[in-house]
Amino acid sequence: MAPLVGAQQQMLYDSFMRRQITGVGAVAQRRRLSPNRIFFSPELREMVPDQPACGGRDLELDSMTGRQSKTPWFGRRVQLNLVAKETGKLTGEFIVQINLPVETARALAQLLTPLAEK
Repeated sequence: MAPLVGAQQQMLYDSFMRRQITGVGAVAQRRRLSPNRIFFSPELREMVPDQPACGGRDLELDSMTGRQSKTPWFGRRVQLNLVAKETGKLTGEFIVQINLPVETARALAQLLTPLAEK
């Protein structure tokens, strides 16, 4: 086997050190931190039955708010808060948060604008 040289040695060293510093779980953690996020409140998750024949809950979109933020960790982001309410005899109000990078928010706007114009 030929000895490792230059860039090969550096890649091997970097890979080794990354595992030493971050640990094995770092890759799994990175996967969980997807830039496009939707958050459901615990109350809403508990309200959806887990029976196979159930199609979920019928909720009505009541209101929407949005804001932008900028952090050193995630950069510029857009957060939408959708307030959904129960329909029929049930009562309850749930917040669904959608957290997107600015580029994704712009792409969503480009998708929705023509649909709203039709």
